[in-house]
Amino acid sequence: MTARFLSLLFIIVSTLSAAAQDYIYLIKDKHVVSKTSLSKVDYATFTLPDSVSEAPYTVSIDGVGKNAISYTVTTIDEGTRYVHAVFLESLLDLVMQEYYGTTLEDADSLALHAGINAMMYSYGYEGTGTQEYRQWDCMDEYTEILAGQRYMVAVCGLNSQYELEGEPVYTFCQTAPADVSDLTIDIVYDGQNERGESMWSFPTSGDFNHIYTMYGYSSVLDAFVDMYGMEYTMFTFGQSWTQADLEADQYGWPVEDEADYVMYAMGIDADGDWATARHVEHIAPTVVVDNSPQINILDKQKGNGAVSVTFEITPSDVFEAYVRIMSENAADDKLNEGYTTADLARSMEAIDICREINTVGEYTFTADKLESEWKRIIILAANSDGERVMVINFHPYQPDADWSIYEPSRAPQKIKRQRTSRLNPHRMTDGTKTTTLTRRNWRRQ
Repeated sequence: MTARFLSLLFIIVSTLSAAAQDYIYLIKDKHVVSKTSLSKVDYATFTLPDSVSEAPYTVSIDGVGKNAISYTVTTIDEGTRYVHAVFLESLLDLVMQEYYGTTLEDADSLALHAGINAMMYSYGYEGTGTQEYRQWDCMDEYTEILAGQRYMVAVCGLNSQYELEGEPVYTFCQTAPADVSDLTIDIVYDGQNERGESMWSFPTSGDFNHIYTMYGYSSVLDAFVDMYGMEYTMFTFGQSWTQADLEADQYGWPVEDEADYVMYAMGIDADGDWATARHVEHIAPTVVVDNSPQINILDKQKGNGAVSVTFEITPSDVFEAYVRIMSENAADDKLNEGYTTADLARSMEAIDICREINTVGEYTFTADKLESEWKRIIILAANSDGERVMVINFHPYQPDADWSIYEPSRAPQKIKRQRTSRLNPHRMTDGTKTTTLTRRNWRRQ
């Protein structure tokens, strides 16, 4: 035993002291059982110091460009399975504020780990063992790496049921700043459509990887940009489109009252460089008569794995009325496949409540024994004048987390990233991707 111990010690010490060596090798008989790069090791020891934790995985940054990040996930056991992800620090900070009542800087470890794990739903890739990874802008339909931004690179364990387990580990990096793109983008106001929405077009001199847009009252949005900067405001609250989706979109932006409205646009090219534009237009709302059914929430409660929502539909003489509950992630996956929210509401899994609405005018939806994940309730009502869909997002085990209630009928159906509703990384307005931990569909890189 002593001889074998000394042999192992000799191997390690010899390796560390040999300048020409790049790796430490551990050998069993005539086979290498472990190989580690010297660049990733500070020292070797046979006893673990009290100040050193034996994490099953660690992550380190290897390189950063304008629109690419390279990193290594190192595991003690080569069979260790995990999920790794890259996401904007500013977006995580917004999630912490909105759903955990704290900031990223002030969050305790429990809240921070919950927030990081939540981001894994939207950004995670599955991996096994020590691996080197590189993520770059538009490497797939989900990934955006933007210039001049601070990112968190995080890793969390994955068990045999494809559920996250253990504490996440993470590190930060900042991408290189953008230059001015050789391409150009402009903004043209095209008037209002039949729904009273403002319509805009975005002519360009070439093909951008994606285009960000941001719209609102000039008095409010301009002040926000002045205070926090274009980058933070655009990348945290703007909408990200592929150029083709933006050109094909048939929906507009809301006009609440007569005011000066501002539209910002940013085109990001294949090199990670930017072109920007800004346009202010004074717009007055047009009169739009909407006789489609109205859905009003009368009461809502959640907690301990249960939910109860009471709502009314007026007028009650509808010929279609459905309610359905599903995982937010599963719903977003379906939207990515081309289904609309109305399609999901009309599915075979929905409850037909038309008779109850026709006779009583209201309905109480209840469910219990729900999984610990963000859920989505979808309500649809239709009459001869049109249809209306309402979406209710909630977490059945987080009674203090906010409800998110909105009507997605006006939202584009194929937005790749709906930043305006990404305060919950699971909840993104129609057409955004996420994965779910209840199915074996973690992406592999």
